[in-house]
Amino acid sequence: MAANFFNDQLTQVATPEELTALHQTVLRYSEVSRASLDRLTERCQVHRVAHAQHLIQENTRERHEYFLVEGIAHRYNITESGAKVTTGFYFPRTTLTPHFARTSRDASLFAVQAITDVTVFKVEVGDMDQLRGACADLRLFGERVVEEELSRVLQYEVAFRSMSARERLTMVRENYPAIENMVPHTVLASFLGITPVSFSRLRAQIY
Repeated sequence: MAANFFNDQLTQVATPEELTALHQTVLRYSEVSRASLDRLTERCQVHRVAHAQHLIQENTRERHEYFLVEGIAHRYNITESGAKVTTGFYFPRTTLTPHFARTSRDASLFAVQAITDVTVFKVEVGDMDQLRGACADLRLFGERVVEEELSRVLQYEVAFRSMSARERLTMVRENYPAIENMVPHTVLASFLGITPVSFSRLRAQIY
């Protein structure tokens, strides 16, 4: 298994445009003061991750929170047979699943891989905890992130337990317009729980 992309990487410097994107990502969830944004920015590191590289590997120790400001990534697990099963996507101006929810004893429950070139900011969990304790608006931001993640997880749990593949694809299209132009169809098929051949047939039926 390959090492995380972040290992052995030189420190990168964020551009003004990337810093603006970080602030927009935070503000998408809730109102945060400029002072709190500045304190968060001081603790963050920017990383530019190439297509197909990993942000996080399954079962590796991981102690960061992530803000995805550019590009698309997916999370996946490897089955006993070696198959890669996609369980979710991350799009620009979103956070990755919070650390407490995506790890067990600090070991990642799944891998996160770049589908396109991506830019992320990461902050140490301990630093983020301190910021939430010191800044009420960042504490509210954290709560909003958890609420959105829980809502999304429950939505897809219902979908995958009660909907047909056709209904699941329709829902994915509604939630992520143009996703089929951005994500490999093999990855989408894996996410929907069907084979690539079945996915191709399904698209032809409801295109």
